Amino acid sequence: MQLMVSRSYARFLRQVDTLARQSLSILGQMRELTGSRTYIFSGSRDKPLSNNTLNKRLRDLGYDTSEQQTGHGFRSIFSTLLNAEIDANDRQLWDKDAVELQLAHLDHASTRAIYNRTGSLSLIGQRARMMQHWADRVDTMSGCNVVPMKPGNAA
Repeated sequence: MQLMVSRSYARFLRQVDTLARQSLSILGQMRELTGSRTYIFSGSRDKPLSNNTLNKRLRDLGYDTSEQQTGHGFRSIFSTLLNAEIDANDRQLWDKDAVELQLAHLDHASTRAIYNRTGSLSLIGQRARMMQHWADRVDTMSGCNVVPMKPGNAA
């Protein structure tokens, strides 16, 4: 299992995420394109991309970000599809808490959170399986109008 530690929405909140094989491969390819930059997916000044940057790229690809798709909408798709998945016996495939944790929705204020201090390490095994499942699922969409990244347009 590969773990990645990153900054999350809250200024000093650390989120631990698992990475699927496909994600590790993409990160390796991006490192070749971007060199030793601090942020793999960044603008020309090596700063983190904003949600507006992703929305602009979606508009450049022809999507109406007020009606069709937004950068944040990918998180909603992830949550909706994984929360809806069931097995052959109509049992939910993924724990709702695992899905929320993967989206960095950590609950710090509840009584449960006060006593359970595992934070983003909660359900890490299930989250690792879930992310590999998600990556495999996305792989089945390969060839469906995928825009390849090349050196020079990695910004």
